[in-house]
Amino acid sequence: LGEFVLVERSIEMHCAPGGAEKALIPEADLILATERADFLVAGELDEAGSAVVVQLAVFAAGRRCIHAAGPLRSGELADMRLDWLGEVVNATGVNADPTAAVSGYGTDELEAYRLYCLGTDPRHGLIERLALLEQSVEADPNFTEAWLALADSLEEMTDTAGVREVLEELMARRPGLAEGHYRFALALRRDGEQVAARTQAERITEDDRSAHAHYLSGLVFTALEDPARALDRFATALEGGSTRWRLFAAQAECFFAMGQHRAAINSWQTALDVEPEATELLGPLALAHYRLGEAGQSELLFARAQEQCPNESSTHRALGTWLQDEGRHEEAIVTLSRAIELQPDDALLHNNRGFSRFEQGDLDGARKDFLAALERIHHGELPFYMHLNLARLDRGDHRLVEASRLLVDGGEAVRDERSFDAIASLQAAISIFPESWKSWLFLALAYRQQSQWTRVADALSEVLKLRPDHASALSEQALA
Repeated sequence: LGEFVLVERSIEMHCAPGGAEKALIPEADLILATERADFLVAGELDEAGSAVVVQLAVFAAGRRCIHAAGPLRSGELADMRLDWLGEVVNATGVNADPTAAVSGYGTDELEAYRLYCLGTDPRHGLIERLALLEQSVEADPNFTEAWLALADSLEEMTDTAGVREVLEELMARRPGLAEGHYRFALALRRDGEQVAARTQAERITEDDRSAHAHYLSGLVFTALEDPARALDRFATALEGGSTRWRLFAAQAECFFAMGQHRAAINSWQTALDVEPEATELLGPLALAHYRLGEAGQSELLFARAQEQCPNESSTHRALGTWLQDEGRHEEAIVTLSRAIELQPDDALLHNNRGFSRFEQGDLDGARKDFLAALERIHHGELPFYMHLNLARLDRGDHRLVEASRLLVDGGEAVRDERSFDAIASLQAAISIFPESWKSWLFLALAYRQQSQWTRVADALSEVLKLRPDHASALSEQALA
């Protein structure tokens, strides 16, 4: 249906949801204007003795489009909610039928639904909401919405082990659920289990071939630093009719990561056409224009970004990168410090600020930033570069240049099956820069040519310490 905003507050609507069809509702008009929305869905849930009564209305441009009311009944609850969903969709005029996609999420148990509604009410404290949601899944262990809400609440508590446990239970009950595989994949990635996360990313679209499932899969592959596979999933989602601005924005990030700056610009611009309020995209868009040498357009967009979204980390991240490219490291440090204030757990921001501090001669500050970056990320390609930056501080650029030369020599020797030469070069490279997983991987390949399987396994162990997500190293180690 498009993008939704959940307004987590209670609003007294003096004329709503009851009243005459097409009556003017000033409160609805105010909310529509404030949120810049096309439609407003307003609802009220009351407990009357043992009954739960719902009133529902959809508003557009100050008029009521539909109104529904009635007591909820066990055994018919899921069908009643799906019927109301159909009425909401019809009221918007959107040609879509989302009922199939959500039909497995609900419950027919009234008590489970009542507890779920109370457990997602923001007026209750987090501990109380957790207890209510736990009671909800006990009342109906197959209530998908309640399981997902319980995972969200545990995430809010930063109980990562609890989130994993809930998602594993959900996937055991609902194998093939795209949203479940998506959430589970992100949880695994956060815990450094990259290979398992990739498996879950593939599972998202195995049983669900919808555009939305491909979109979710693309988001996971983006997080896994696999832009090519993410772009493939996004393309399928677009072919399936998805027009989310966030899809275009994620697609742009992947194009940018692959150096396809013109394609990135086109996707970011499309995202802004779909959602003009997504001003957090202006900074990255400005940086893409800069990378193509379009300085005038870049400066205009950076100025707009600083004016319209000064509190978005994406604005300061992109501006900091531009300043670094320009060699203006003192200004970059100020800008990146602001980005870190807004997003303190972003490893790349700490790494980038460390680079500028290094260029300014602040070696202690650079070391603190590089170490802070490593504390925040333990998987993917980024830790390699953070180790590299620390090695620059400890060993100097000239030594790293020598390590790089030895790695190239060793790699060429492996290719030419000159295993003794390869081992000598790669061992020398590792003695200078032992944090290079690539050197260890080539060393394993060289030992394999000599059938020294114990040394192959040892070298691959070092690869996996540095890159635990390296799938081919895992399979080679098993072979060794």
